[in-house]
Amino acid sequence: MHFLHKTSINNIKNYTIMCTVTLQYDQRSALARRKIAALMATGLFTQIATQPQAPSEEEVREERELTKAFMEHSKKTMAEVITPALRRQINRARKEYANGQTITCRTPQEMQQFFDSL
Repeated sequence: MHFLHKTSINNIKNYTIMCTVTLQYDQRSALARRKIAALMATGLFTQIATQPQAPSEEEVREERELTKAFMEHSKKTMAEVITPALRRQINRARKEYANGQTITCRTPQEMQQFFDSL
């Protein structure tokens, strides 16, 4: 969605400032729709409908390369964060879960009862 802002400055007639603001928002969000409606109600903006363009093959390739680089960096970073001791705790918790040696709360009330029993 693009908006053009038009105003006069210092009493100079026919002087127009045009600025494009691109907004991306979840159109299913009632709050976002109300905020856009309030913005449009000011009368300072006009809406120009635009259709998103499909990315070019080059843009798709670049995005995939960036994503791959990010994932590789994340794996290296996480390898530094998860220490051998933490890895052992994770593995032990997974075994306990697989063996049914865990407490499961399916509702907030069950969870509250569990905490109250401690």
